[in-house]
Amino acid sequence: MSTSEHSSIKGKFVGYERLVKIFTALADRHELAHGYIFFGEQGIGKFTFASRLADYLEFGSFEPSKTPKSESMLVNPSGEESIGIDQVRDIKYFLSKQPAASFYRTVIIDNAEVLTDQAQNALLKISEEPPPHGLVILIVANPESLLPTLQSRFQKIYFPRLSRNEIERRLRSSYGIGEKLANEAAIYSFGRIGRALEFAFGKETLKTARKGALELLRNKSGIALTNALDNPERLEGLVREMIAELYRNPERNLSTLKELLRRSTLNSSLNTNKRLQLETVLWTI
Repeated sequence: MSTSEHSSIKGKFVGYERLVKIFTALADRHELAHGYIFFGEQGIGKFTFASRLADYLEFGSFEPSKTPKSESMLVNPSGEESIGIDQVRDIKYFLSKQPAASFYRTVIIDNAEVLTDQAQNALLKISEEPPPHGLVILIVANPESLLPTLQSRFQKIYFPRLSRNEIERRLRSSYGIGEKLANEAAIYSFGRIGRALEFAFGKETLKTARKGALELLRNKSGIALTNALDNPERLEGLVREMIAELYRNPERNLSTLKELLRRSTLNSSLNTNKRLQLETVLWTI
């Protein structure tokens, strides 16, 4: 799930039962806020939760409906580098209409990090005088990627990683995955249910996922790192697999795990020499 959390895998919503209860109760009482920022790591379930909430608002169920939703609008870059002012104008028009099949008209903006400043300011104006039945959900990894003024108008909801045991249990109970595959998928998902489902349903093999990580861990550097340096998503995935591989023996690799997490955070937040940061960790193994 490289550019969004969209998934063709259908099934029961996994994890975040507390949030499901809170949001369905708010919806039943017509007390949802006009806007939310759902934030957390990629593949964690933010978009799926928002989409299922839209299903609940229109059809009364948190499960995906076979009937297309008429009261919700999805906005994403769709191959473009940004989400611009024209798309926000479409949002304003959509929200101006009265809902017919739901109490709310819902807009989900996926990858909201790529909203231009102009688009964010236009969205801010909408949020300052929100339509009575309008609901806007921004999906981001980090809310700090948005303008502070826009952040202040939305309620922030954090989606944490799920525990390995929770993912394994859900894969087995909700999707009928066998014990061995569920265990392996849970280990290599590193807390991301979307990632676990990709492994479990064969969209990405565990063998492929481990290959680059093992090359780095055994050879201290190599082709996998070189190929990933110019691709932020690939580099993030490679680091994630390295962490998962090290986590197979957490007692032995505890110090390395801590250092890898620290330096990967530096790589994502600062203009650092990414190869040097990762190779420094690898040479401590």
